[in-house]
Amino acid sequence: MDRALDSGIDVTHVDSHMGTVFHLKFMEIYLQIALDYRVPTFIPRSDPKILEERGLVEHLLREQLRTAA
Repeated sequence: MDRALDSGIDVTHVDSHMGTVFHLKFMEIYLQIALDYRVPTFIPRSDPKILEERGLVEHLLREQLRTAA
């Protein structure tokens, strides 16, 4: 992110590039970058069952609650 900004790129959002970060191993940093730089994230709408199977429902809810506080 810093490299893009330092290069003069107008960063308007973060994107997972074809869903490559949609794994719990990467989600926390993906969301944290968006929060730190105050830009929206691209998170595709998905079937709640798929999100739940991958453990993302609880993770996303924790992040939303943490940032709302």
